Amino acid sequence: MASFKRIFRTILNVNQIIVDDFKITYEIRRGLAKAPVLNVYVRPMKSQRERCPVCGKKRPIYDTRPIMRCWRAPDFNGVKVLLWYCPCRVSCPEHGVHQEKLPWTITDNYSYTRDFILLAALIAMKETRASAAIRLRTSWQTASNCVSLALKILEPDLTDRYNDLVNIGIDETSYKKGHKYITTVVNHETNTVVWMHEGHDVETLSLFFEALTQKQRENIGTVSGDAAPWIRVCMKKYIPHATFCLDKFHVSQWFVSALDEVRRTEWRAMKDEIRTVNKALRELPEDASDEKAKLGEALKKAKEKASTMKNARYAICKNPDNLTPNQKLMLQHVVETDSKVTEARNLKEQLRMGLSLTEEKEARSVVEDFIQKASQSGLEPFRKLSRSIREHLDDLMNTIRSGLSNAAIEANNNKIKLLLRKAFGFRNLKNLTSVVMLGCSRLRITLPNRGGLAISPF
Repeated sequence: MASFKRIFRTILNVNQIIVDDFKITYEIRRGLAKAPVLNVYVRPMKSQRERCPVCGKKRPIYDTRPIMRCWRAPDFNGVKVLLWYCPCRVSCPEHGVHQEKLPWTITDNYSYTRDFILLAALIAMKETRASAAIRLRTSWQTASNCVSLALKILEPDLTDRYNDLVNIGIDETSYKKGHKYITTVVNHETNTVVWMHEGHDVETLSLFFEALTQKQRENIGTVSGDAAPWIRVCMKKYIPHATFCLDKFHVSQWFVSALDEVRRTEWRAMKDEIRTVNKALRELPEDASDEKAKLGEALKKAKEKASTMKNARYAICKNPDNLTPNQKLMLQHVVETDSKVTEARNLKEQLRMGLSLTEEKEARSVVEDFIQKASQSGLEPFRKLSRSIREHLDDLMNTIRSGLSNAAIEANNNKIKLLLRKAFGFRNLKNLTSVVMLGCSRLRITLPNRGGLAISPF
């Protein structure tokens, strides 16, 4: 039969320790019934004592504190588990005075075991901070601290993500009300966030490039992003050799916005026509029944036309393959009754087709034809769009040639939004950084005593 000491070593999932004793006590919190607490008194094996926590070498004892410390371990069937030990401090000639290295923890600043930190971080990432705090019987600040500590355990040096950067994407996303933004840099090869910082300007992005070595900068070959000028300024200063790819997603936003602006302009003109007909009706004498009937019929048709145009936004802007039967009927009605919106939609479809091509020469021909037609049209939103497309034509061709897109960045931005919503926002940007760097990565958290089962923190 196994001894209780061996059983405790297995449950605690800690090697190289000696279990001296255990005791069950009871605690009362917030007027609830007594809750049992399992107190386990442990000590490291002789070969593991008196070691520096930084270098791991045996060092002379600086002093021994007479007070025992406790470390929180994962619960055992709902019973809180505490490890008790009286550690000493060692004097390291290289790293100074530190508490001796302990097998069950990673730092002398926090009273949690390694398994508790990883488990608490996983729960805090999957649930809200308040729910995680209740489940772990801690405060929500502790849950946030465990996320930062878990990131430190799994990836001690975040600058390792700067290695082998070839294709990167740059984008910004809001994280707080009041136009508060963060800039994120994503590695296209691994689909992970490699860097993030508050702000979205030249000074912010310069911090990323200055953190890279000269060799790491020279290794970057392609950068994808939107048309923000501060990205191009930083590229010209730090990586002038790199190729910039304008993301087609943002170009799609441009032509959809231009098409919708034409639709809204036409809808406003229809509303003005309705007001004019209503005014003419009110000014007619009471005995002009024939004219009233004609104007009434014209008013009815104008209202139907305006109502269709108002509700036709998705029918006009969506791709033809994605239209529902009702939207197809609505689009057909708009095409038959409004020439300007029809012209704008045809221009939008031409540009969309050009961006969907994979051959650069063919795509350039289609896009240049769009630029010519849009600039000569009487639609001011599309004339403005044609100027923007002409200015960024080479960047668009770079995107088609390389096949890169900001889809990975937009996906990570969505993850960041979900993490923010789950946590009900962050006051401390450092906690947000830890959550994003842990959630938007390939890191996995290994569950204790589960045979090496690792789970994604997102």
